[in-house]
Amino acid sequence: MSSKTKIVVLRMKEIIYTAIFLGLAVLLITLCFIMFRPKKGAAAASGDVAGTCPAYTARP
Repeated sequence: MSSKTKIVVLRMKEIIYTAIFLGLAVLLITLCFIMFRPKKGAAAASGDVAGTCPAYTARP
């Protein structure tokens, strides 16, 4: 009887670990999408035209 209990406990532990890692993976993917998505109106607010870079000059 105790051998069946060990198998059930090991399977439950694996299910819990899998659920935790899946939850962390979903959280990580969500955070990546939130952090790296383009901001709406960011170029318009800063005065830049899309596709142009500011010109830097060396100081004398």
